[in-house]
Amino acid sequence: MVADVVTGLSKYFENVEIDPFVVMPNHVHAIIKISPVNYDVSPYALSEIVASFKLHTTHRYIKEVRDSGWKSFPGKLWQRSFHDRIIRNDHEAGRLHEYIEANPQLWEKDTHYMTENDLLP
Repeated sequence: MVADVVTGLSKYFENVEIDPFVVMPNHVHAIIKISPVNYDVSPYALSEIVASFKLHTTHRYIKEVRDSGWKSFPGKLWQRSFHDRIIRNDHEAGRLHEYIEANPQLWEKDTHYMTENDLLP
């Protein structure tokens, strides 16, 4: 469900491209490229895109808890803020692409490692 919302962001924001991304058990990594739509329209702010992502995933999660019997999650689904970074060159972009793509294989070594049983009540 989270991956569907991430890939759908480019439908909501025509000036947004997501590549690559990975959904981890307790967080998401993504490179979000924001380009001007045209010279008359300024691009959306990253904070608006992330807020939309959090809103859509939260609404869909609540719907699935209600309609499909998903386990409910105590507290808030997403943290209040997010971590961002401006990618300044191709070398940095390449490093971040590799990090995102390798992240699932490194999950068990992560300091925030959790199993599914740890995440859900």
